[in-house]
Amino acid sequence: MSAQAWRIRLVQIVTALIGTIVGIESARLAFSTSWYAFGNNSTWSAVLGLAAGAALVLAGTIELGSPANRTSGALLAAAGLAWLITAWDNPAAPTWIFVAARILDTVWPVLLAHALLRRYGGLGRAERVLLTTVYVCTVGIDLAISLVSDPATSGCADCPANPLLLADVPGIAAGLDRTATLTGPVWAILLAGALATRLFRSTSARRRIELPMTTIGVLLLIVVAAGYVRATVRRLPETDDAVLWAAESSLLLLLALATGWPALSLALTRQRVAELVVQASAAPPIGGLGGVLGEALHDPTTRLLYPRQSENDEYLIDADGNPGQPSAQLTPLIRGTDTVAYLDHGEPLLDDDGAVIAQVARLSLDHERLHAERAAQLRELRASRVRIVAAADRERRRLERDLHDGGQQRLVSLALGMQLAELGPTSTDGSRTGTLLTEARTEVDAALAELRAIARGLYPRELANEGLESALETFAESDPTPVELDCDLPDRLPQAVEAAAYFTVAHLLATPSYEPAAGRAIRAWQEGNQLHIELAGSRHMDDLMVAVDRVGALGGTVEHIGAGSIRIVLPCES
Repeated sequence: MSAQAWRIRLVQIVTALIGTIVGIESARLAFSTSWYAFGNNSTWSAVLGLAAGAALVLAGTIELGSPANRTSGALLAAAGLAWLITAWDNPAAPTWIFVAARILDTVWPVLLAHALLRRYGGLGRAERVLLTTVYVCTVGIDLAISLVSDPATSGCADCPANPLLLADVPGIAAGLDRTATLTGPVWAILLAGALATRLFRSTSARRRIELPMTTIGVLLLIVVAAGYVRATVRRLPETDDAVLWAAESSLLLLLALATGWPALSLALTRQRVAELVVQASAAPPIGGLGGVLGEALHDPTTRLLYPRQSENDEYLIDADGNPGQPSAQLTPLIRGTDTVAYLDHGEPLLDDDGAVIAQVARLSLDHERLHAERAAQLRELRASRVRIVAAADRERRRLERDLHDGGQQRLVSLALGMQLAELGPTSTDGSRTGTLLTEARTEVDAALAELRAIARGLYPRELANEGLESALETFAESDPTPVELDCDLPDRLPQAVEAAAYFTVAHLLATPSYEPAAGRAIRAWQEGNQLHIELAGSRHMDDLMVAVDRVGALGGTVEHIGAGSIRIVLPCES
């Protein structure tokens, strides 16, 4: 146990001892004399009053152990002690105990309201001013009365002498007492209003936690205000004092019990989330956790979104790795200092629900988050591969155009010029010149044929202008090895699909690992939204990596289907 924990434990022990001592003295005075400070003259009311004060001190002592409620716990214990001290306003009490009771017997409602306000966090400026004013109207006025009032001259011949008396001025004492009585209902209602305002301005989650204690506190302050009104209007029946006092004692007991509600609420939340984890074990592996959370939180719109960092900014993805846009409220699920996910939901949650879910559903969250991250990476990788293939195809078409419109046209023009020169008039050495022109034209024709073959290999014009079927027909006819072609494609396919299919076939037929055999064939057909191509006639194909990369960029597959046969499948919507 740390040093701070030991100090807190020591403070709790000292508070409990003080409460025990004060309670014993209050019980002695209540039961050993005919003057019952609790309920005036009833034994059961004295027991109820002592139980209420003891319960309040005990509740405050327990809350001292909570860092979030330590201040409110101390104020709650002080309110319980002040309530017990009201029994010391008894002629049988020792002098200083009697004086303490005369000064502190009206401050317990203020301490109670102060404790309840601090449960919502720091106090606002208006709340601080109000509390300071009310402390002055209770403790301040009672202390001033003790300085100018002698109990013996005020009608209490059995009361102890007042050691704080400076001068006996009955007129001033009566005026101060009248002021305290008249201001009592005002500050009690103002404190009740401050509590109600804090309750309604808080979040719905905080409201559910603080509603029981705050409601009891507001009712208690209303009863206190009624007691001050009763003291002002003496025409009311005498039994009202006992009724109001019994109401105060009962509400104090309820308030002490209500301090256990936040812990009970948190336990219920943890139990609910624990049940969620059990349910999550049978949830679908992809996107199942969001649905289970929705059932546990009674919100069918609930889904999970996961943060993902890109090169420029952060965005959210769903369980499938697709970008997700929040549709309702976003609650961060925080573990330590990291936000592991966001809960997109319609109904508000408890403030602690996000941290509880992130802690209890840790394994399920991590599993789905990693799956979403992997799916997003695969989606980005596929998009990158598509862009690379598209860029390569554009470059192929550009090179083909440049060769066709540039070098090929110049060679054609040169060949025509040389042919015209051959047909022109001959000179004395015409036979020699004609031979050279014929040889040059032959070389130009060969270069032109090779250039056309290179251009066709880069990006066949049949593929660009007429489609995959025409390009495969040209390829089969121009190949030196006989190729049987069975192609049935009713419509043009997307350019990326046609290019991927053609160049994959061309690569596989031209690869060194392909050994021609009898029955060499290409079969292509469209089935639904997929393009199927089968190549037959190869004894073995060990290196398909280039084909797999190109076809895989569009979400297709390349596989062996038998001895020397390969099947290519491409989605037609790429």
